[in-house]
Amino acid sequence: MNFRFFTHWILAGLIGMSLISESKAQTITTGVLSASELCVPASLSVPFTKTGTFGADNTFTVELSGPSGSFSTPRVLAPTGTASPLVVTIPADVANGTGYQVRVVSSNPKVVGTTSATVLTLQQAPAAPNVATTAYSYCTGATAVPLSATASGSNTLQWYDGGGNPLASAPIPPTTTAGTQTYSVAQVTSTKCTSPKVTITVNIVAPPAAPGVSPLQVCQGAGAGALTASGANLLWYAAASGGTGSATAPTPATGTAGTTSYYVSQSA
Repeated sequence: MNFRFFTHWILAGLIGMSLISESKAQTITTGVLSASELCVPASLSVPFTKTGTFGADNTFTVELSGPSGSFSTPRVLAPTGTASPLVVTIPADVANGTGYQVRVVSSNPKVVGTTSATVLTLQQAPAAPNVATTAYSYCTGATAVPLSATASGSNTLQWYDGGGNPLASAPIPPTTTAGTQTYSVAQVTSTKCTSPKVTITVNIVAPPAAPGVSPLQVCQGAGAGALTASGANLLWYAAASGGTGSATAPTPATGTAGTTSYYVSQSA
């Protein structure tokens, strides 16, 4: 009786050893990633190698750690697959962080792969930059100033011409020819995540002709009415250049003989 019991115990032990050996046969090694900095949402190719036999219905899944590298509550990335590499999408709502890592996990049997040696920096695209003025107007030949916008924090500005080509700095619109120009500006993070663009329109207009006027003669001491001119948005001046125009037409003084000049402009 003792001999039989001992034999059965040995067989049971051997069977148990076989099961343990088989359960340890599967391994997953997560490979090195091709990128370490990404703007989300982003596509990511995750290579891996495996050993051992997996079930016919097995699938492999990529798990994303938290921003500090912890897998205490990993995020499952879609889609799953059956072979390396797994090309998954990192969603747009993933928080900014510099310590993300990934690993590959199987379903049958459940095997957790090694953590990739690549540490990921993930950033969301920033909001569009602040642009105080999105429409400018200049007369032909006028001196224009550089367009302006404000980036957030350490972000930088990227300017584009009307064809979407990047510019090295804020553009100064040329005013030699009448017409409409368009520019746009975005802000860019340290990992080259680009915000939506803000469009800025610049209208270059030819100045209108001088308003129509006629010389006026008034006798000394006679009553005179306000001066008149034909045109739109008239402004009256006391000098040929400079000064601040008045929308109210002047009334000539007639107490002293002589000639007095007045000046008027119009605008579109």
